[in-house]
Amino acid sequence: MSTVSEIYSRIGQRIVDSIGCKWLTATLHIEYIGGVKTFLEYQTDNGEVENTVLQDSFKNMRDIKELNAIMTAENDKNKWNKAIFTVTPEGKFNVEFIWDQKLQNKIEELTKE
Repeated sequence: MSTVSEIYSRIGQRIVDSIGCKWLTATLHIEYIGGVKTFLEYQTDNGEVENTVLQDSFKNMRDIKELNAIMTAENDKNKWNKAIFTVTPEGKFNVEFIWDQKLQNKIEELTKE
């Protein structure tokens, strides 16, 4: 099993590798509901916001699932179903984990049908 730092590093590197031009910040929006849904956007050096495809989506899905398992292994205090991973070209990053109860309720409702 990987460490949280190793997972962060791999995801961050894939974000950097996915952008083929000069950029200021990149943000990976993640939804985790058993499966993984991601959306990558970045701000160019002229201030425009662009979207791109995240490289190695299968590896990212595996890393995100593993990260969720690590964080929720001990208790439910660290549970999340959304995350925002922001990175700069210099390698600085921030990760915000979010529990969206409305999303969870919707998933539970759909699984009952």
